[in-house]
Amino acid sequence: GLRVNITTGVLKNAYMSATFQPLATGGHVQFSGLAFTSDTSKVVEWTSSTALALNFSNMSLNIPVTLQQLGASDAVSATLNVVGTAAAINVDVSMLSREGASSTGVNVYALQGLDINANAEISDATQSFNMSDVAITANGAKVAVDPDPFDDEPAPPAYVFLVDTVDKKTTITTEGETATEFLNGSLQMDFSANLSGVQPVNITAAAQRASDELLGLESMSLTAGNSSLDLSGDINLEGEIVNMEALNQAGLKLVVTAGSNGTRSGTLVDASGRKVADVVDNDGKLTLNYVDSTSETL
Repeated sequence: GLRVNITTGVLKNAYMSATFQPLATGGHVQFSGLAFTSDTSKVVEWTSSTALALNFSNMSLNIPVTLQQLGASDAVSATLNVVGTAAAINVDVSMLSREGASSTGVNVYALQGLDINANAEISDATQSFNMSDVAITANGAKVAVDPDPFDDEPAPPAYVFLVDTVDKKTTITTEGETATEFLNGSLQMDFSANLSGVQPVNITAAAQRASDELLGLESMSLTAGNSSLDLSGDINLEGEIVNMEALNQAGLKLVVTAGSNGTRSGTLVDASGRKVADVVDNDGKLTLNYVDSTSETL
């Protein structure tokens, strides 16, 4: 295994100072059996190719870094803190591309117990970008098992994800998942920006992989000055809205739901509940048909 334990580290020149000082005792970067490979060998019929493989277990991270600009009257500083663990990750990624087409495949042999928390800030005396309460989790119950460890064939992956794009149309296929057993994950974050001459912006969001077929946006709130937008809903793996609810600061509310046959419909109403538009599904595209006979595609 790999273990790096640093109490305090400082790198400095005439313009910048970088300080690494873990917030807790013990190992700050730890892995067992870490292996990473990268290959860019040419593949027939593709103009570029990249293959990556990552395999490790028992990960533990505690990485706080501070950057400070030196010799400036309005100095810029940046901080990054990452804390996390993972029981096991064994993943292969292949990326192929040519004119008008690309293909990305991800073979997951193990992805268990990933739990990352992070925050970051960039600021000077009057402006700031802040990313706080970032939390990422991922876990799959299945692990690749070699049915015959004595032959030369490797164990088949537990999960397979393939993303193919041809002429700007993307198709996503998966293997190894069912409605009750799938690779699940979640993401939550809180972002804010305060810049000179621009209204403050705040974004909070929480999302998860709701099923083997859906990505769920549990909540998202965007505010910019006096404007706001609240969103929640689900999208499928092709990025199409399955259901959604959106509300802005003026009280306009958009609701989209999918029927038993998969066809989506909904309404847009104002703050008084009066209908402003109907939502209809036109060959996979959502269209707003306004009461004044105009229309708009979402």
